[in-house]
Amino acid sequence: MNVGDSRAYLVKPQKTITQITKDHTAVQAMLDSKIITKEQAKNHPRRNIITKAMGLATKVAPDIYEEEMEDRTLLLCSDGLYNMVEESEITKTVSGNLYSSAVSLISLANEHGGLDNISIVLAQKE
Repeated sequence: MNVGDSRAYLVKPQKTITQITKDHTAVQAMLDSKIITKEQAKNHPRRNIITKAMGLATKVAPDIYEEEMEDRTLLLCSDGLYNMVEESEITKTVSGNLYSSAVSLISLANEHGGLDNISIVLAQKE
């Protein structure tokens, strides 16, 4: 389930990364309408305007996703990570050791400026 601008990714360590969730932001709406490009979205002045979040209304309908984990790692993260660390860097950093991967991702985000809170959850299917 997803509401807001935190994201879920499936990472095949050292190979691929796929964003599962869609941000609930003004910029995502512009991307969906093809008003701006993905490159323009990175620095758009409205990128932090949330269009759906907990507490904005009495009831909020979250987006629901169902994915097969297979041999991939689930990454849940805040914009403090994905705004500071490129997806290719995330893919290279995530490994079988989830604790080390999380510590390394937080370090990378801080090395790149650490401009926001950095929240990360990593999970693998046993």
